[in-house]
Amino acid sequence: TGWYRLLISLRRRHPAFTSPEFAGVITQDTWMVAQRSDAVLAVNLGSEPVTVPMAGELAASWGDVTVEDGLRLGAHSVAVLTQVPPPTPE
Repeated sequence: TGWYRLLISLRRRHPAFTSPEFAGVITQDTWMVAQRSDAVLAVNLGSEPVTVPMAGELAASWGDVTVEDGLRLGAHSVAVLTQVPPPTPE
């Protein structure tokens, strides 16, 4: 379907999706974020919207997703971000 074709296209265009470098995973009660290089896959498995504190360019989404003052993931939604800034040291 269109969603899978979009993901395949992203994988071909963006080197982070074929890189063996894995930056890490962040999980909370109902959502998770997996990062490779400057690309992120964020998933909300819950039935309520969540806001994840991150920025980047929205490359693909499924469900209700916006990137304003953080990444807002609607219930049961997925977002793929690119050009995600590296984390700042604390």
